[in-house]
Amino acid sequence: TDDEGRRLLKIKGPSLEAILEHRLAASSIPPDLSKWEFIDDPKAILDAMFRYTVVEDTLYPEDVIPGLVMGNVIFPADTNDAPADEITYEIDPMPLYKAMKDLADAYSIGFRIVKHPVTSVLYYDSYMGRDRTTSQTIDAAVVFSPDLENLRNVSKLTTMALHKNTAYVVSPVGAEVVYELDFDPATDGFERRILFVRADDIEDAVPADATARMIARGRDELAKHRQFTVMDGQVLPNSTYVYGVDYNLGDMVEIRDDDGTTSKMQVTEQIFVDDKEGERAYPTLS
Repeated sequence: TDDEGRRLLKIKGPSLEAILEHRLAASSIPPDLSKWEFIDDPKAILDAMFRYTVVEDTLYPEDVIPGLVMGNVIFPADTNDAPADEITYEIDPMPLYKAMKDLADAYSIGFRIVKHPVTSVLYYDSYMGRDRTTSQTIDAAVVFSPDLENLRNVSKLTTMALHKNTAYVVSPVGAEVVYELDFDPATDGFERRILFVRADDIEDAVPADATARMIARGRDELAKHRQFTVMDGQVLPNSTYVYGVDYNLGDMVEIRDDDGTTSKMQVTEQIFVDDKEGERAYPTLS
């Protein structure tokens, strides 16, 4: 009860994925200080870390999440392509959530644990979302714009202050030049932004192993120095687009600014508010 006599109940908590903060990503029993290494595409590595730690009881049977099934039976199948390049991903023992999130952030992959609304079975999957922009014809396009009267309170932040697109990775056994995804290596002049990465810990005697590790290190570091645009807006209550029906997390949608600029944006968050002003919801698009 506050000073004005109003009775208020505030509830705050994490989503189901928070259980992964309480699981250890490690490669051995008992855990030691050795690194855990994966060689595969990023999405497959995410699933492998999850399966190994909390599904297949490879470490400790007590760490298994009961009643959990790997796979997607709730959401529409992806139409956005997952990154297909094979990478080497090495981690020290750490919370499983951090190990997965670091990799997922670097390659714009989502992962979720969701309870089926009817059977109550828990399902895990990693996902890329669907393309719901006007450039495709499979799904109805989702366009948010003040001109369409389905978006208000729009704010936008674009920054390239920390942006790097080329990494020079240097180790005791050699060096590699690594580029940002979709970056043309022939780009020069003011558009070329260099990041120096010192990899003193890479000392593999096999050249191919050293190269793979340096490339993975370069990509990881470039992912921390991306140019990005974040746009926030509030979807109006009478919007024709309904979250969970017309779009979901991870989907690509279209944003049109007041000046007519059109951008493809990814739904990275959906915010719900229910207070004295009523119910409202709006996505975070980046």
